[in-house]
Amino acid sequence: MPGRFASVGLAGLRDTHAALNAVRAYLDDRLAFFAGLLDETGAAVPCRLVGGGYLLNSPEDIRHVLVRNPSGYVKSRRLAGPAAAYPTQNVLLTSRDLKHRRRRQLMQRAFRPFVEIVAERTRVNAERLARSLHDGGAVDLTEAMTALVQRSLFEALAASATSETHDRLAAAVRERADAFDSHFVSLLPLPQFVPSAANRRLIRATRELRSAIAREVADRRASAERPDDLLSLLMEASDEDGARLDDHDVREEAISIALTGYDSVTQALQWTLYLLARNRDADEKVAAEARAATSAETSRPYALSVIRESLRLFPPTWIFVRIAGADDRLPSGTTISRGAKLYLCPYVVHRNPHLWPEPERFRPHRFGPDARNGRPRYAYFPFGGGPHVCIGEVLAVTQIAIVLASVVPRRRLTLPSAQTVVPYAGLSLRPSAAVMMHAQARA
Repeated sequence: MPGRFASVGLAGLRDTHAALNAVRAYLDDRLAFFAGLLDETGAAVPCRLVGGGYLLNSPEDIRHVLVRNPSGYVKSRRLAGPAAAYPTQNVLLTSRDLKHRRRRQLMQRAFRPFVEIVAERTRVNAERLARSLHDGGAVDLTEAMTALVQRSLFEALAASATSETHDRLAAAVRERADAFDSHFVSLLPLPQFVPSAANRRLIRATRELRSAIAREVADRRASAERPDDLLSLLMEASDEDGARLDDHDVREEAISIALTGYDSVTQALQWTLYLLARNRDADEKVAAEARAATSAETSRPYALSVIRESLRLFPPTWIFVRIAGADDRLPSGTTISRGAKLYLCPYVVHRNPHLWPEPERFRPHRFGPDARNGRPRYAYFPFGGGPHVCIGEVLAVTQIAIVLASVVPRRRLTLPSAQTVVPYAGLSLRPSAAVMMHAQARA
């Protein structure tokens, strides 16, 4: 008996030690922690973090969770719980099942014309940025891309608002994103009712967003004219039964789009231009393709391959978390218990050498017309998948393509030799510090 208890005690100590090591590794470097759980065979690997869970390495397991059994898994409580990233639980991003299907149908009707509006604003602002880049001048890429994306987004969201209102919206979105970042990566985040400095910033930014958007909605209700923007589209959209959004839902959906839309596109643009700066041949091909285009609508397949490869290497949404609503069994054979947490990490799966030969290399031809070569569908999922796939996928890719077509043919952006760009995994995958570049005129 003593030997039995001693063995149990030693096992418990070993488990505790392993869990502490896992927590330490996670806090030191989240990307390295999850990359260390990569299993090229596709096995689901246990995570020894608070709450346990598994990292899913198999595209078929990922497909099962996102596509085949999406109602069996709920989003992370940090996204859809009482202390969530987003101000309300009734928006498309956080709703479920029938509510989600009906809201997505309605939102898609508003989103299609919204993409065209954002595209036009992005084109105008990108052209302005390209003209402002002086030969030999220094460029804070982080600041430039943030300003460009935010300006384009808020001009398309609330066209009749003053520039002061746009600036207030942008400042509030930034403040909320910055404040929530530490909450997102913490192992034990404080509930939002705790009056910490970060929570106070979250509450203040949310109030500012709601107040500004509510005033814009009220102005539209009081006016016979509706500007051509997202708020008007949301106010006029209806589902197949004719149901429309009330003013509260218009406001909350607009805020949700503002919160999710600017950051992911900003980071994707930074990473794409960074990769082009490091790969001169690809940069020259993008520039030549853009110069050869006969119109803004001309297809640019090589630039699209560059964007997709950039999203493979540096997906802004670097991880998705799902929680099992019931016991389940994954295609790989792993039994999942109710309440188990599953980590679906594009950053890791996109670097699996079994799925992606030479995964760390930037190779746009992976996404050429005939390059899939039987690769599993969910070997690549920068925007998620299934019924909850990001509604903004087309919008994001469109904006990035427009910026490349406007800036790259005019200026070559180069990295200072002393600069090292390191990814940071927070609410999104972003450079850990501002990315500085030099602009050079094209020959």
